[in-house]
Order: sequence, then C-alpha cells, then structure tokens
Amino acid sequence: MDALLQAGVDVDSSDGRGRTELMHAVEADEQRVIAALLLASAAIDTVSIDEMTALHPRPRHHWHSCCPL
Repeated sequence: MDALLQAGVDVDSSDGRGRTELMHAVEADEQRVIAALLLASAAIDTVSIDEMTALHPRPRHHWHSCCPL
C-alpha cells in the first residue's frame, strides 16, 4: 500500500459500483490499509451506487473496531 501511495495512486478511485479502496478496506477490517488511506487523505464521505460510505456500518464485520480513536 505504501508503495502505491508513494507512486501517487488516486486514493479516491472507485470500482464499477462506486466503492473506494477505503470502503473495501473497512469492510475487510484491514486496519493498516485504512490507516494508510486516511493518512493519505482518502475521502470518507464518497457515496457508492448502493448509497453507502466508508462510515456506514457493515453488519457482517466489526466495523467499529477498524480504527480506534
């Protein structure tokens, strides 16, 4: 992830459903990726075509544990 960020990858790019890397990382509970994306100023309020953001709870996962504040 760090190499991609250093290469200037667009942290807010999305897939065909409008889901960003941050959304995927949150859903997969990838804490290191989440932290790296947030430090790279990834948008937290991008809305996917199913009207979800990275902040919406994902019932299948423990989303609240992804980034201790």
